Amino acid sequence: MEDANATQLTPDVSFISISLDPSECADGMWIIRDKDSNPFVLAVDCKSRQIGKSISTKSSSSESGAAMNDLPGRGSQALHFLNMAKDATAWPVKDVQAGSMLDALRKGRFLYVYLSTQSESTFGVGDHILHMGRADSERFLSFFKSYYMLHRSSSSSAEAEAARDEKMR
Repeated sequence: MEDANATQLTPDVSFISISLDPSECADGMWIIRDKDSNPFVLAVDCKSRQIGKSISTKSSSSESGAAMNDLPGRGSQALHFLNMAKDATAWPVKDVQAGSMLDALRKGRFLYVYLSTQSESTFGVGDHILHMGRADSERFLSFFKSYYMLHRSSSSSAEAEAARDEKMR
């Protein structure tokens, strides 16, 4: 994660956009704060990819019957993010800044969203993971669909370039 840019949406709601490296577990991430500065983290993945072989992909069923294995990449990126949230709970409370990303993760105030144009189904896994199918992804993106398609192609290009660099080392 790199720098963050704060934006005031309304007098009661603001958000911070976090610049992510192509190797991060999401393509976009925002910290949204309400009028009381309570943080909520929204992580969005536009195209799933495997981020590491050390991440467990054990089945984690939800009320809908969906499991991690039903997610793109067998849910490895969402699991990585869930592990980050779990690790956040180990931080001493006195070291956590109120309203920060760490604060939101410690309090379970986050959602990891997979946007998929290759699937029709929308479903949740647990309390913190949502898979949006084609129609719901397009509704979610609404006017930003062209930007989304551009982001997907540039993200794929960045991944390919990183893979080429890794092979040259």
